[in-house]
Amino acid sequence: STQGYSSAASDVYKRQEVHQTILTEFISGGFYDAHVRRLKVLYAKRRNAAIRAIGRFLGDIGHLTIDNQGTHLCFCFEKALDDVHLADYLRREHRLETRALSPCFADAPKEYGLILGFAGFSEVQLENAVEELSRGIRSFLRTSN
Repeated sequence: STQGYSSAASDVYKRQEVHQTILTEFISGGFYDAHVRRLKVLYAKRRNAAIRAIGRFLGDIGHLTIDNQGTHLCFCFEKALDDVHLADYLRREHRLETRALSPCFADAPKEYGLILGFAGFSEVQLENAVEELSRGIRSFLRTSN
């Protein structure tokens, strides 16, 4: 019946109004800005922890491109290697989720490396993950040569 549809549509509209009102209060009350400030501090700590760990465990085989990349870092290898197969190997064998850097380049010269996220992990988790990443990369390099 059209009356049932009309009632359901009215309920959806009322819920949307409530959500919009809550969001408006959240933003106008300064809560959104405070939330963003907290995240910036948190992500800066995690980014710095990731940078330190990468320097410690991977500094001999590559380097970071230090740019303002949001919640990801780009690790570039000193020598060209098959980063697509490496990322797949890390996922399968070490349960590490990374993205290959080389597919991001449409034209030569390509950079070979990994895109690494850090936002969803604690500083301790990042340290442990980068250590495991180092083991995984070194294992891949031994078996691919």
